[in-house]
Amino acid sequence: MASQGTGPADAGAASPIDAARALAPRIAALSDRIERDRRLPPDLVRAMAEAGLFRICVPRKFDGLEVNVSTMIGTIEEVARADARRVQCLAERDRGRLHRDVARSAARH
Repeated sequence: MASQGTGPADAGAASPIDAARALAPRIAALSDRIERDRRLPPDLVRAMAEAGLFRICVPRKFDGLEVNVSTMIGTIEEVARADARRVQCLAERDRGRLHRDVARSAARH
């Protein structure tokens, strides 16, 4: 499992946690609109995708970031600080990965 690094192709890129933190004001500012429209605005989805937030648990071999669990949780936490209702767009897709990694860790100890 990888650390916060995103691989050679993304050298110099912000960590997913930093990227989420940078997007937090924008997410917070759009919170009411998102709630009213019941969807994320396309420009916010694009910004989150460009920041790699939807690839944090995708394996590197599929062009993902394959971050470790603490980075995944830290990234989700930063989005939740901006708007806890929006964290589901990241957390739901990564729930299976979290359960698998926690089970592996418990088995080793």
